[in-house]
Order: sequence, then structure tokens, then C-alpha cells
Amino acid sequence: MFRELYLNDELVQLERGQGWHDGDRLAIGDLEIPDRDIRYFRNSGNELHVGWDDVDQGPRVASMIMDADSSEIVAAINYSLSRREFDQRLEQAAEQGLGTRCRDSVCPHCSARIFSLDTYPWSPQVYCKWCDSLCTMTDKSLPSLDKLNENEYRTCPRCQMYSRPREFTIGYFWFIIFHAGVTHRTVQCCNDCMKPETWKMVFGNLPGLLGMPLAITQWLRVRRDSIKAGPFQGLDEANRLLKRGKVEHALDKYWKIVERHPVSAGVLYNVAKGLLAQDDRQHALETLELALEYCPNYPPVVVLLEQHFGQIAQDPNFD
Repeated sequence: MFRELYLNDELVQLERGQGWHDGDRLAIGDLEIPDRDIRYFRNSGNELHVGWDDVDQGPRVASMIMDADSSEIVAAINYSLSRREFDQRLEQAAEQGLGTRCRDSVCPHCSARIFSLDTYPWSPQVYCKWCDSLCTMTDKSLPSLDKLNENEYRTCPRCQMYSRPREFTIGYFWFIIFHAGVTHRTVQCCNDCMKPETWKMVFGNLPGLLGMPLAITQWLRVRRDSIKAGPFQGLDEANRLLKRGKVEHALDKYWKIVERHPVSAGVLYNVAKGLLAQDDRQHALETLELALEYCPNYPPVVVLLEQHFGQIAQDPNFD
């Protein structure tokens, strides 16, 4: 079920409609979009955005609000698009003489097919761009891996640290004499980035009181749901220390995480950022290279290498 359907930013439908996917095409009300024509697909919260090439009308974008869980539709489209992209990249790699290095993986979180070039003889992790998560594929030495929920961990959109970003709601109720209003938005960020926002909400909603339940709920979520157990225990605190310039203390906590969970390109990425903050370029480079050995197609590591060391990945994994 969907509502508020926009086509190329023009509202065309307010009432509810039905949508489905049959493995080859996506239906949105009266629209039927073959998977082969889809060029852009993204979901954020309960919003769904699809871009495709229409034979008669050229590029089009549909945006809508989903009234029901869209995870099945998202998974089906990612499944189809990832397989089409895999075939294209496999053909490109073969033309470049890289066919023997091609790796075919299936994401355990969203079932998308992942193409990567296995630059190193052993690379236990792979990055899935379809669900933006790191997946440990081959290391059987981690008994707690099943309880780790790796798909919850990724780079925070705000601070660019490997963490556990989640969806939070920021809202204010305000009034001036006889005028009142409500502002409301959803953000994706880690606990540490959300902490200042919760304090702003508490004090900002104090005069009107009506916004206090939301403010207190978000305040409690940030403090209750920090990473307090498992292999990544202490990751929130280490990130907070690094962002506040306490690099030595942050690195100590990162290394304890690495001891518990040695195969993590994401944590090593944070370690490299800490080493760069200390201007320890040599160890930062070694750490980034180790992260790539664990996950050859992890974009944040490649970006950091390009920014600080001028190393550009000659790899079709990175567009």
C-alpha cells in the first residue's frame, strides 16, 4: 500500500493505492516499470523512490509514502537489479583480463548478488551497496557472529564513523501567544550524533510541554540502546572519544574491539582515522591496507586512501 505518489516531483495521487513486484517488473498503481528500465532505487524510512527510463517520456522518478512494510519489495528489486549489474560488471572485468579475480557473493542480509574483485588471496568480508552493510562471509572462528547483526552497522551519515546508525525522530511543538505549530523530521545517525539533538528537543519543547513525550522518548532511546555487549562493545564510546580529540583513549578501546572481533574492515577504518588524527600516516596506511585485505570493495576505506595517500582504486567495484 502507498499514498502521496509523486511523478517527477508533481503530486499525482493522494489516496491509497496498491503496489507489487512479480520478479520482472514493479507495479505502482497504474504504472508498470520493467526491472530492466530501473536506473535508481532507494528507500528511506517509509519513503520509496524509483527512477527509470520511460521509452516514451524519457527519465522519470516516482516517490511515495509506504503504508506497509516495503522490505519485501525492496529485497525483490535489489535482487533483480544486483543480478543485472553483476552480469554487466563480469563482462567488463573479462574484457580487462580480470576474469580470474571476479568474486560472486550473495549478501546474507538482503540476498543481493555482489560483484567484487578479490585482490587478496583471502578476504573474509564483502560490502553490499544494496543494503549498505559489511558481511563476514568466510570466517568461521567467530562464535558470536550470528548475534552480531552486522547489517545494523555502517558508516554514520553525519560523522562518517563506522557505528550503528538508526532512525530517530526530531520534533518540536511551539507556540507564540495565539499561534502554534509543529516541526517534525526523521534523521539517520548514530547514538553519539543524536545525543545533542535530544537535549535540544528536551529544552526546546519545555515551554510547550506537548512535545516533551517525544523528546524524552528519543532521549531514552539514545541512552538505552548504546552498544553495551557483544564483539562491538565500546564502539559508541570509542567514536565519541575520537570525535572529542581524545585519540589515545579512543585507539585503546578500538584495539580491544579488534581483539574480540579481528575481522572488521569497519572498525579498522575508524582506527585509521584515529591514527591520521595523530599524524601517524605510516600506521594509518598499513591499517587501511589491512582493512582492504579483509574487504577489498569497502568504499570508505578507498575514499580515505584517495584523500590522504593519493591511491586510486583501479577496480570496477568503485564507480
